[in-house]
Parts: sequence; structure tokens; C-alpha cells
Amino acid sequence: MALLNSDKYTRAESWMDMFKVTQLAVPEMVVHVNQGTVLHDNHVVNFDEQDSVPITAPRLGSWLVVLSIDAHGQLVYTYGVQSVNAPTFPRLPDDCLHLAMILVTADTEAITDEDIFDMRQLFGFSINGGAVCQCKCAALDNVLTDEDKAQLKNYFDQYEALRLEIEKLKLLHGPQYVLRMLSDSGIEYELRCHDDGELYTVRVGDPLIDGQKPSDNRILDYRFCLAGTTLNIVAGDPEDYVPMQIDVRSINASNDSAKVTLVLQSRGVRFYGANYPPQYRENEFRVSGLDIDRAGLHEQFSLNFRTRGDHILRLTLLDELTGGVIDDVTALMRVRFSHANHCMDGCLCGDDCTCMQED
Repeated sequence: MALLNSDKYTRAESWMDMFKVTQLAVPEMVVHVNQGTVLHDNHVVNFDEQDSVPITAPRLGSWLVVLSIDAHGQLVYTYGVQSVNAPTFPRLPDDCLHLAMILVTADTEAITDEDIFDMRQLFGFSINGGAVCQCKCAALDNVLTDEDKAQLKNYFDQYEALRLEIEKLKLLHGPQYVLRMLSDSGIEYELRCHDDGELYTVRVGDPLIDGQKPSDNRILDYRFCLAGTTLNIVAGDPEDYVPMQIDVRSINASNDSAKVTLVLQSRGVRFYGANYPPQYRENEFRVSGLDIDRAGLHEQFSLNFRTRGDHILRLTLLDELTGGVIDDVTALMRVRFSHANHCMDGCLCGDDCTCMQED
């Protein structure tokens, strides 16, 4: 495979602009691809400069889109997997020259050069779906010698021996028997004994100093602003996420500050919380380590309902110091879809559809 200089770029002394992907003069969801010529498998592949088709943005999070040229000189678009965390690189198609990678988020309204990452330094048609690296990796310049490997092994052997000694000391100075219990809400606790012989529990993983007991006179009168309520929810279709604000208010001017865990539960519901990875969770969303004070607590979530009808939402607020329940409420959510296909049979049904009632 070899690159052939295009007359246009030879005259301009800028042959490296071949196949370059750039934003439009007025940025939009379309990018421009320069012309270029490449020799592949003894065949000349000519590509005329052109604009791409509009690049699609994901519904949530982000994804990576790779633009390539196939052996027939046609543009190929490869979309990665939608992710609310770091997007993963897509598996590239066989027998293509890859030009650029574009980062597109749900908020992207126009693609600029800052979103485009040049891949032309990997000049060459991919094989095996991109599983084979065709460039000299930087790691090859940092290969360890045999002497380096021996020194590294000796270091880790000493480190492992020291770690084992530390674990033995922990066993000698720690309790020989530990009783752990699981609460109804799934929180794990240890049963401990204070110096005066009094038993108390500590949540597993809580950074309490050994022997410390919670104060008996702590005041935590916090309540959800949602109890015994019927919520009428209208979603566009089963793919939509409905925003919901969870508010906790203080009902006592003497309330103490505390670390709390917020638990949302509803069977058959998918929860989304932008600030707490993993953002997507089925049936239950649990957030630990929240700070609550007299200003209360305010958290934003989104709910996805796959079926219409009644759903029970349970909200629980837990004191992380004692594991006790501060408040626990339920609400009835009556869900309907404005233009959903309830039957999943290819036709649209309204809320008065009787298909779901058939045996």
C-alpha cells in the first residue's frame, strides 16, 4: 500500500492535507473530508472531497464515531457504544483506511475541530477488525532489560513479605471473632463490644475509631417531602427518562448534621443519577456518604418506566453512624405513555388501548 500525491496537494506543497477531516466554515453536525488517493492491493483508490452525512448524537452520555475510506473509495461511519462514563473505542471495520475519530456527546449541536482527532498517522488498511496494531508503539522504546526485571522481582518479593507480616500483626491485635449482620435494606454491620462491656454496632467500612459509640442524644428529625402521594406521570414512550427531584427537609431546629445514605427502590424501574456512577441502576439506586444538615437534602434523578400502570416508589434515608432509619416513605406512581407502542407489535396504541387486557 502506498500513498499517491494528488495534483492539488502537490502543487500546494501540502500533501499531508489529503483525507484530512475538518469542521465546516459554519460548524454543524456535518464534517468535511479532503480528497486523496491511495494505492491498495495494486489498485488505485481515488476519493473526491466531500461533506459527510450528519453525525448522530447519542441520547445520553457520549460516543466515538470513526470516519474511514473503504477499498471502493466510499466513506464508512463506525459508531461506538453510548456511555455515560468514558466512551470506548469502536471495533473498526475490515479493509478500511481510517481518517479521524469524532467525540460526540448528547449536548453536541455542532462538530468543531476540537472534537475531531486525526487518525491518518495510522495510514494503512486495517485487518482483523482493527485487532492488529500497525504502528510502532511507544512502549517498544521502554522494554525492560533482564537486569531491570530481576530488580523489579526482588522489590515485589520484599513488598509481599512485608505485607504478610503486617496482616499477621493485624490478626494478633484485632478481635479473633467478628460477628457481622445484614440489615433488611442490605447494609452490613459489625457487632462490637465497648470497654465497659456494652454491645454496639458499626457499619462495615465506616471510618469510626475503634471503641467509639454514637451519641445517645443526637437529633435527626428529617423527613421526605413525599409521603402517601399519588404521582401521575406521563412519558413520551418506554425509552424516555422522567426527571424527579428528591427533597428531604429538616423539621427540628436542633437537628445535627450527619452522613446519610439515600435509597430509591421501585421494581421494574431503571434509575439514572448523573452525579453518582454507575449512573444507571435497575430497581434500586443507593447513594452513600451524603451530607445532611438543617438545610435539608436535594437530589435530582431520572426514572425510566418500561411498562405503564402503577409503580410503587419507596424512599429510605439511613443514618450511616448507627444504621438506623431516619425516614421511610412510599408513593404511588401512575404511569402512562402519550404515544407509546404498548403492545410492542409495531403499531402505535393509545392509553385507551385494550390490547394489554387480552388474555
